[in-house]
Amino acid sequence: MRIYHSILATVLLANIILISEATGIQLSPVVAHGNYLSHNSLQGGRHEVKERRYLRASKGLDDANEERTIPALSKLKNTVSTIKTKVTNKVPASKIKSWLDKDKSGDYVKKWLGLDKLSAAKAKRSPKYKFYDQFMSKKAERWAESSTPTDSVKKALSMEKLADDALQLSPNFKYYDEFMSKSTNEWAKAGTSIDDAKKMLGLENLSDEAIRMSENYKYFDKFMDRSVVHWVFGGRSIDDAKKLLGLETLSATAFKLSPNFKYFDKFMTMRVQGWLHSGKSVDDVKVLMGFDKMSAEAMKASPNLKYYDDYLEGRLNKMVEKAAFVPKTAATYDEYMSAQVVDLIKFGKTLNKVKKELGLTKLKGEAFTQHINYKFYDEFMLRRTYQWVVSGKSLDDVRKALGLNKLSAEAMKSSPNIKYYDEFLAARADKMAVDA
Repeated sequence: MRIYHSILATVLLANIILISEATGIQLSPVVAHGNYLSHNSLQGGRHEVKERRYLRASKGLDDANEERTIPALSKLKNTVSTIKTKVTNKVPASKIKSWLDKDKSGDYVKKWLGLDKLSAAKAKRSPKYKFYDQFMSKKAERWAESSTPTDSVKKALSMEKLADDALQLSPNFKYYDEFMSKSTNEWAKAGTSIDDAKKMLGLENLSDEAIRMSENYKYFDKFMDRSVVHWVFGGRSIDDAKKLLGLETLSATAFKLSPNFKYFDKFMTMRVQGWLHSGKSVDDVKVLMGFDKMSAEAMKASPNLKYYDDYLEGRLNKMVEKAAFVPKTAATYDEYMSAQVVDLIKFGKTLNKVKKELGLTKLKGEAFTQHINYKFYDEFMLRRTYQWVVSGKSLDDVRKALGLNKLSAEAMKSSPNIKYYDEFLAARADKMAVDA
């Protein structure tokens, strides 16, 4: 507390001195004119004229003195701000932003915070170090956003002569690492080519093995990962990805052994998730993978087969989820009826009983499909279809359940239940492909 009182006394003394200096400039002309007015107050009618003259002159003097006073007050404000920082160990975010906007160096900020004469270990233990750390992290981010050359950043961090282990042991390595990581994201966002990224990282003439052993490999890997994300969201095709990764002419074996295969794998995994989310059909996915024009043997040899299988498995899982779906407590008619459909599935109701429950027993043609409850019948049938696929129901049993077993081929085509039979066949084929 004594130290705090001493500093407070110093601030107050500085305040008094500065204000006194500023006030002293103002007092001398005021005293002179005060005497002048006192003398002329004895002159009767001339007093008012003299007073108006004095007021005009005084206004001009006040303006001039105000200009001289402002720098003094500004100096006082800065002094108080600095002392306050040193007493409270707090630096406002606006101060850090000001340093960044003025392009202040790390050494400048260290000195301002009183960390310049401390060892690295002692500096980190200081309560003020966190402000230096915040400044440097934001500085690294700005370097990356402005495409500052790596050599310039190393020089600013006093790391230009360091390499390998010595580089990572530098107290400033954290900020170099943040700069490089942010830079790789900026490169990917800008569509930088793989060759250009290698060149910027000093990897352009290295073998695949040497690249993996390089200190900059981690940044190349981050660049590639982020590039893949941009390719997916940018709508790049599978062929585009293969070409960008230099995989388009490789055999199936060489394809999987390539160091770039892991990026293709990430690209395809993300694409499969996107197809499942958007509800892409099996036929659409076959076209996207180029399987629509391939023989069965060619498909088996394709590196894309794994992702087609992943897609089919994901699609089947969604079917299982739909079959097992239990809706929330019903609040509307539609929600209530959907809940009823789930119960009908759960208790194994036959098709005829379901029609009866929904008031559809005696309806045919448009009267059947236009009924208010037809959509719930449709929902029931689709869920039941998925359930049949999961449980492994035979074709004969499904035809019998759908009332198609005694119909001719032509009569089957006109049956309202043919769509569910077709859906069952498609889902069953998917399951067989996954299980194969």
